[in-house]
Formats: sequence, structure tokens, C-alpha cells
Amino acid sequence: MRAYRDPPIASFEEEHVIHPSYILAVCATALVSLVLNGCSKDESTSNGATLSPPPQSGDGSAPVSPPGDSGAALPRGDRAGDDEPYAGPEFTIDILVMESFPEQYAALFKVTTNTGGWNLSLDRTAWEDGTLRAFLTLEGPGPDELVTQALEDHEARFAAGTKKIGKVEALVRITRRSEGGVQPYRLAATTGSN
Repeated sequence: MRAYRDPPIASFEEEHVIHPSYILAVCATALVSLVLNGCSKDESTSNGATLSPPPQSGDGSAPVSPPGDSGAALPRGDRAGDDEPYAGPEFTIDILVMESFPEQYAALFKVTTNTGGWNLSLDRTAWEDGTLRAFLTLEGPGPDELVTQALEDHEARFAAGTKKIGKVEALVRITRRSEGGVQPYRLAATTGSN
């Protein structure tokens, strides 16, 4: 009489091993796709729009802050000495009043960028003549970075505690990763009154 044996059961690891040839095929497909579609930073979309353009000055002729710009502070604190207006994405400011006892206040700074790869950070704040002045940095992707082509929302928040916020100014500097130089802050938005 012959004894019946169950066939060996493969372990979980043996069943879920990815074969090296599969990994090679996926990598080769991705490389061929990049070569055929191109990965130039000057690539245009099907409607003719340029992907991820650098921010331009008001007349569209020069970058917002050229490399080597010192951004030296003026008497009212970090205002641009070149008198150029802010030329980046539109900022909005909301003054928030928390329903607590005692009431607490916060300022919320919002911006929408046209591509991924951007970061918004609150560098510092200062109270000047009853006005809250917030200094923010909007850091964009470098010229050789691949980014998503979709709108992206960013927020920064300053909690003032029980100190009432009346007027708020958002001073923003735009920088690009992998590009040197200190950029000046420029007035991007104002809200409220003293």
C-alpha cells in the first residue's frame, strides 16, 4: 500500500517573489518611454503651453529676482530696494478668530501654484505699528526637476494667541531649488485694517 503525501506548500515569500527579468522589463519600458516622449525642460504640452516656467517680472522679460541680488533690508525691514512689484502666484490672507475663552487669533496665508514641487514656509513675523508682517518663502522646483502639471494648494499659519490681529501684510520671496542667491521679500498681499 502506498502512502499519500500532500504536495509541498510554497511559503508566502516564495509565492510573492518578483522575478528579476520582470524588474528589468519595467525599467526598460520606462526608459524607452522617456526617450520617445522626451524629457527636456523646454518641453511643451499639446496645447502649446510651456511646462513649469520660471516666474517673470511684471513685463515678462526677466526673472523675479536675478541671481546675485542682495535683497538688502531697508528701514521698514526687508522691502525690495529695486521697487519691482511681487510677480508670483496670488496670495490670500484669512484672519481667524478661534471661539475660545479668551479669544485667540491666527493668520492663514494661502497660495495656489500651477505645478507640483513648490513649498511654502513662514520664515518669521514682526509686529510693526499694529500690523502683523509675515515673511514667507515660496520655493519652486529646480529647472531640471520633473513635476506634476496640476494646481497645488499651500498654506502657512501664524498663531498670535490672544493678541488681536487687525492688519496683515504678506511679504514673499520666490526662490528656486538649485539656484543660488538671496531673494528680496516683496509685498504679495494685505488684508484688514488697524
